Amino acid sequence: MNTTSLVSAVAASVISLLCFSGCQNRYSSTYVPSIGPSAQLAPYSGHTDILQSANLRGDVGRLVRQNYVILGHSSFETTDWVPDSVRLHEIQTQATRVGADIVLTKKSYQGIKQASAYYPGLLDQTTSSDPTVSPSFVGKDEAVSEELDKYSAVYLRKPVAAAADLSKTMGTLLGNP
Repeated sequence: MNTTSLVSAVAASVISLLCFSGCQNRYSSTYVPSIGPSAQLAPYSGHTDILQSANLRGDVGRLVRQNYVILGHSSFETTDWVPDSVRLHEIQTQATRVGADIVLTKKSYQGIKQASAYYPGLLDQTTSSDPTVSPSFVGKDEAVSEELDKYSAVYLRKPVAAAADLSKTMGTLLGNP
């Protein structure tokens, strides 16, 4: 492992630990369910495939045509850099919570966000012969440009009927009618 890879791995681990101890899971906090509790779904397989999608709408449509049911979705925008290890952990945590067999994810660049940041300064070092004038703290307002990214995830599972059909098909293929 080269030095750059080692530094990246250590940084991701530190960020992960910090987030596990205090950050909220953005995929969980923005999750919106799409189905009611009465939906007939196959039991959660216990395994989730997390797939990147360049065309979320098209890929979800293909899975729905294959009888997958949309359990819900998460979406948020941030200027924070989100390491892949943290992002995948957050997605996996939410996927397990809702029982998703497949999660389609997408990160898309939304543009530049302009903001104003205040940077507190040091003690003003100017001196005055007037004893009533005390030194003061000075700060600086500065324009800041940050990249804004949108993170999206769609959680899906096979319905009961599709799982039964799959079981029947597998039984037929294995010689068990």
